[in-house]
Amino acid sequence: MTAGTLVAALLMQAVASPSPVADHKAIPSTDPLTSEVAPAPLVPTLHISFVGGDVGKDIAERINLLSDQPDLLPVRQVILAAGETPCVLLVQQGFPASSCEHIKPTLVRLNPENVDPNNLQARTHYMLPDVEITRGLVSRTYDEEDPGERLKRLDLVSRWNKAIVKSVVKGGLRRVQFRAYDVDVAMPNDDSVRRGREALGPPNRNVIISATLRDPLQPARVFAASAEDYQAGCRADQTPPATYTYATRPADDPELQALIASQPAPAGVPDIWIIDTPVTAPPNLGGAVYGEDGKPIAPPPAASTWKCDWATFDSAKHHGTHMAGIIAARNGMGFNGLAPMARIRQMPWYAPDPNNPGALKPVQRRAADLAKLISLVENDVDSGRTARPIFLIATDFETAYGTSVSGGRLVDPSLRRNYAPANSFFDERPLVVVAAGQARPGKLPVRLDSASPMSPQNLGDLEGVVVVTACRICTREGVTMMEKVNVPGGAPAIVHVAAPGGEALPGWIDQGHVGAINGTSQAAAYAAGVLASMVARYPRAFERSRNAKIRLQATSWPIVDGVSNEVGAASKVATGVVDPQRALLDPSFDWINVAGRWTRSTIRSWSDGASILVEDASGTGVISSIPVDRLQRLVRVSKPGDPILFAVLTLGQPTGGSALGGEVGRLGPVLIGESAGTVTTCGATYKLSEVTEIILAMPRRGAPAC
Repeated sequence: MTAGTLVAALLMQAVASPSPVADHKAIPSTDPLTSEVAPAPLVPTLHISFVGGDVGKDIAERINLLSDQPDLLPVRQVILAAGETPCVLLVQQGFPASSCEHIKPTLVRLNPENVDPNNLQARTHYMLPDVEITRGLVSRTYDEEDPGERLKRLDLVSRWNKAIVKSVVKGGLRRVQFRAYDVDVAMPNDDSVRRGREALGPPNRNVIISATLRDPLQPARVFAASAEDYQAGCRADQTPPATYTYATRPADDPELQALIASQPAPAGVPDIWIIDTPVTAPPNLGGAVYGEDGKPIAPPPAASTWKCDWATFDSAKHHGTHMAGIIAARNGMGFNGLAPMARIRQMPWYAPDPNNPGALKPVQRRAADLAKLISLVENDVDSGRTARPIFLIATDFETAYGTSVSGGRLVDPSLRRNYAPANSFFDERPLVVVAAGQARPGKLPVRLDSASPMSPQNLGDLEGVVVVTACRICTREGVTMMEKVNVPGGAPAIVHVAAPGGEALPGWIDQGHVGAINGTSQAAAYAAGVLASMVARYPRAFERSRNAKIRLQATSWPIVDGVSNEVGAASKVATGVVDPQRALLDPSFDWINVAGRWTRSTIRSWSDGASILVEDASGTGVISSIPVDRLQRLVRVSKPGDPILFAVLTLGQPTGGSALGGEVGRLGPVLIGESAGTVTTCGATYKLSEVTEIILAMPRRGAPAC
């Protein structure tokens, strides 16, 4: 399966086009499920996405800029039939009809002997741009409860009324859908692509430029590192090790597990889109991995008992499949995934390089296709889907910020939009899990914020983007982070959570072998699996990506300094370690733990009214007042017998600021003494000093009724 054929198939399902528009060209794949054909050589191509504004005029102007430079615009010759005009042929090619009046400079340059395109004789030989055009739906989303966003939507509707296809509301967001176009310009070499990009000038809000290069400037990579754990107990001639359940890492709470088991079984079936190396269907993923025809891919026949045949992990071949197993492993084949109800979908981002064993090469047209895929998936709100889809990306995009970077920083964070998939993250608001990544060999870790020239990691301030790092020791008794992981670079901290992955996670890596690997990729897959289980259990609560992002952070085990954690661990993550049990508690209730016993509750009031007071544990005497409408979590982090210390997680920063990007603030360790008051539920009143843990319901609207 390739990116182009996958998106073309989705286009045929989702978008009916009234005029002939070219399909994407199929590129042979290295997917072992289909063939052993090596990937075709990459074709240097300039991809231009038109996602709003006066599309016809914008397309014509970009074609004019390319035709103004020597040898940049490919052309084709046609022979006009009686009654045919260049405009008719351009529309048949896929150009919007409104392009015709603006593309005349190009037609005159290509046909200097026929300067009037509207006055041509039959059988005239005529030159036209030879570009490939595809059309689809994209959308811009607006929060209906935000007055500022509502005004932006009304302004857009008034200006683009003729281009709008429809407007729908889902999960509290209004999605305004309209036609968009992609123009692919094939070029002879990488230098021509770079010249073309320069000739087109800077991108803007409605015109996004990306490229396929035959020889990318940066080597392709995924975020995994070698490891050999689990190997000793895994031999082809031995009984396999005991079933490995990913959800028991970092730890499990039997009472919580019983509470979760007593709740209704997950009704939703989320699609997890893995943007990575091709995903195969080993025995533990039978029925989980879906092909481009929408049907599950059958795994090879498996015996009733399996043998653990260990193989060395090869990222170029195994990376995507290994992550898929962490998420959705099932079938009693040695591993229990975090979300065995999930469906694994895929868009190959890399393929093994046949000329360089162990290395990766990009898939043709992947950036433009991923942007279109996100739009198609997010706009498919009327198909009866039962849970919000999730995208998993465990690599960094090869963007072309160029002169937009100064001193290793973007001169303007808005330039992050100048890459087609990133622009879709802004406009469509998908739920995307991103691996934070590790430092390249010989380099220091990247400090990630909105001005870091590393995408999609620098998009962590968007409401649906969850950036995940890896911990080596991930217990509630103490946390040690993986070495040389990328870290937050400022406020807001856009590395949101940590998850197991610093030590190797074993799993099936192809259709016949088990292996293990560590890295932030595996941590991201772990977080994606927990999110998948959340949206499957509570699809209405987490239809909006921001709610899922907030809840994953708010239910994480907070990492605070000075409490048995690695020194500096708290500075490497915004909140804490993903907790696969607390994340599955019903978000419509408050959950209170007193003396080790959990109670499902509804909090009615706090004795101090609209806020609680906490004191910094360092002895400075600094008192913070935390509004209770921002409170998400209270967790006692001190040991029995020690002074009572809490970690506090809040919606946005504890003392204020926006939470529109799904930001969760962390405070602690802090003291909460007898004077801190009480919390009253529908059934009891508790002293905060006696509480072990509180997880508050979300979203909370007004005073709850009992």
